[in-house]
Amino acid sequence: MGLSSWFSYPDTESYKDDAAAQPASGPTDLTMNFDSIVERVQTIKRDLAYAEELCDQANLQFAKYRVEIEELKKSLSTERSSNAVLKEMLSVERKNCATLREKASVDKQDLKRQRVTTSQLQARLNTETASLNAMTKHARVIEQQYAEAQFDLEYLKCTTEAERLTQNPLIENKDAPLPPVPFVLVLVDGDAYSWSRDIFSTENRRTGRELVEPGGLAATKIKNEVIKYILNQNGKIPPASKIITRVFCNYGGSEGRMLSKQRAKATAVGLRDFAVQFTERMPLFDFSDAGRGKERADDKIRENFHLFLSTPNCHAVFVAACTDAGFARMLEQYADHPVAYEKIVLVTPGFATLEIEKLQFKQTVWPNVFGVRALSREEVLRRETILRKKRLAKSFTYKGLFGRALGGDISVDSRDLLMAVVPKGSVVGAMSKFSQGIGTTDVGARPPARLAIMSADDEVD
Repeated sequence: MGLSSWFSYPDTESYKDDAAAQPASGPTDLTMNFDSIVERVQTIKRDLAYAEELCDQANLQFAKYRVEIEELKKSLSTERSSNAVLKEMLSVERKNCATLREKASVDKQDLKRQRVTTSQLQARLNTETASLNAMTKHARVIEQQYAEAQFDLEYLKCTTEAERLTQNPLIENKDAPLPPVPFVLVLVDGDAYSWSRDIFSTENRRTGRELVEPGGLAATKIKNEVIKYILNQNGKIPPASKIITRVFCNYGGSEGRMLSKQRAKATAVGLRDFAVQFTERMPLFDFSDAGRGKERADDKIRENFHLFLSTPNCHAVFVAACTDAGFARMLEQYADHPVAYEKIVLVTPGFATLEIEKLQFKQTVWPNVFGVRALSREEVLRRETILRKKRLAKSFTYKGLFGRALGGDISVDSRDLLMAVVPKGSVVGAMSKFSQGIGTTDVGARPPARLAIMSADDEVD
């Protein structure tokens, strides 16, 4: 907008018309016109000053605009340079994108080839696995045949022993001793131990195309466990040692338990058939009927144990009779003998009685041969009673030795005293103890020779 719009000038034509219309007058009219002219001049000066102020303000605004324009020019140049850099980067990224696309296409082709190769290798692996399984089955059959050949060889050696001795030149010398044959012994309490259920499973009994009987499989598993133990002794026991196994039980009492353990009742194997299969499997394995009465099998185990343990060429005795506290008396006399201590190995079904555990003989578990079981309720209660009696005796001893010296009264828990007196499940025994008085409890009374054992399988059933 121009500066002329900011000022308002008087209309010259109208001024001239007014001057023409007025008649010529004297000096008074001239004086009035001069005053009006002065006023107009002053008005024009004020308008001019105002216009100058507006011009100054406009100049300031124009200066600001110039500064802003310069800044915008600089920003525009910066943006243009940035745009150029971004264009260069965009071109580089486009080139990289093209390179990556080419690489992705190459990788896709490689992936396709790898998939084809993987499928070929998988097919080859399946073929090799099938052939390996076939070879494994064949190896098992060969191994079984080899074991059978070894068993036949052992039997042949036993049958031809007399003939070999007659041909031995040492037999001519009557004073020359016979060479001792090293052996290990396995004694099993057939009444207390139950056989593993895997022995009666048809899948575990099949070796190749042949089906091994349960008794023969049990004998084989015992032999394998003993051989494994011998090999772990690092030459302390000769690897060629004979393995003698003797199982004693009461056929009349154990027949029902064996039949109840087998799931397939139609193909269940009786105890007598099992014993025949066990005995026929190896020449030195015997499964004997000890007769009626629970102590007959125990007596046979004790006598065989003492006889073979004292034999010099007997290198180990495996005792599978650890659930009967009566055998603790048989074992405790050898606890301090170094040679006998090294020979004795306890085969437990997962636990042993407290009296036998105190002797600290070597223990092992054969889960493939015997069923693993848990402690029965009677055994748990009996152990708690024994521990309670020990704590009670210890408290009385402490009171007698140190009670007066300390000058105080040491209290004894009355619950331990009462629980030590009251038996578990025997009213007659409780009455007899009560008649004798609380202080006359028979502390030296021995626990019964055999406890009722409850297996884990029975609990599940």
